[in-house]
Amino acid sequence: MDVDNELETFSNYPWEVLDARKDLHHAILNGDIPRAFGLLDRHFPAIMQNTSNETLFKLRCQQFVEIVRSCSELEAIHFAQDYLKPMHAIYPEQTIEVTSLIAYPDPLNSRARYLLSQERRQQLADEVNRMVLDVCHLATESALERAAKQDALVRTELENSRQQDMKVDEESGVGEDEKMTLQ
Repeated sequence: MDVDNELETFSNYPWEVLDARKDLHHAILNGDIPRAFGLLDRHFPAIMQNTSNETLFKLRCQQFVEIVRSCSELEAIHFAQDYLKPMHAIYPEQTIEVTSLIAYPDPLNSRARYLLSQERRQQLADEVNRMVLDVCHLATESALERAAKQDALVRTELENSRQQDMKVDEESGVGEDEKMTLQ
């Protein structure tokens, strides 16, 4: 009976992780970084224990960006002092990059506007997803993706081999007719 329960729990685990990852991904894409941290804390507490994790720091940086986006300069300053300044020694370039955003009166029309892009949110959401998959010991790509990559690699190698054979034949002066008679 216990074995059945353990198997049932194990088979549900990937689905629970999938749902949590989906919610986490949507939270980041929507700029709801506090919710993303809450989801990480609830579903993947081991990740939250590593406070110097670069991906978590990038998530904190994105939270700062979202605060600046909401035009709350004072809140952004307090957030930077509480969360970004302590990590400045470890991630100085990233800290300077995101905190410079507050210097612009209109961040959306500044040189640093790329920090506010949806593409940046997407990249961060994908990076957080890969981190979660890694912590859960799940594959970062599906079996179909791996098979497609393997297929492409084999086809490329076969084509390269065929071209090498043709080059050798040309250099040795062996034509197609002669090749057929040699076989």
